[in-house]
Amino acid sequence: MPSIQLYDQLLQFPVFQGMSHEDLLKVVAYTRFDFVKISERENLIHNGDECNKLYFITSGTVKQTMYADNKKYLIEEYLQAPCVIQPERLFGLNLQYSVEVTAITNLNCFAISKEEIRNLSNNLMVFRINLLNIYATLAQKYQRYIWQPPAEGLPQRLIRFFVSHCSYPAGKKEFHILMERLADEMNDSRLDVSRALNQLQTDGFITLSRGVIHINALEKLIKR
Repeated sequence: MPSIQLYDQLLQFPVFQGMSHEDLLKVVAYTRFDFVKISERENLIHNGDECNKLYFITSGTVKQTMYADNKKYLIEEYLQAPCVIQPERLFGLNLQYSVEVTAITNLNCFAISKEEIRNLSNNLMVFRINLLNIYATLAQKYQRYIWQPPAEGLPQRLIRFFVSHCSYPAGKKEFHILMERLADEMNDSRLDVSRALNQLQTDGFITLSRGVIHINALEKLIKR
């Protein structure tokens, strides 16, 4: 890939933003990039794969599937390029991907190994700070949920459930969950959960089908 094209692609991702022209040229010249093309419906990552590299999606759309620990439900998120898949899994207690990533369209992406990420972090302060900012933001995001006041009413509790189970608070999501399971999660009756969901559907925020809750734009549901 020509250096200029790669240079432009790097600037799409937060981990490279704020770097000087000279530093970016060093990244392009001395970092090993593994370029990958993935066909539609092909898997890029399987749940449980070792996270020994970071995947940067430069064009296309992916479906990211996450499973509940008890396997009672799953969530599918649709992510548009540019995006990075689970950077928080590269270091820390759990070093495996917790999602399955499937190409919805033909994908272009590149991967950078964990060793190369360490080298970039050691040699380029801006890269290191950007990486720390990503991890700190994720930690603060999850910590914030603990201190939020209780949601007022069942519809808001449902919305809180949807948002808390997504990695990105916008875009298309699909929750594959039975009504009984969702009622258990809400600690409420199946009938009340059904009524609340049907009201959200009437208001145009979700679409219900058998065992699936379709959310076309999570950001609109959040602003409800």
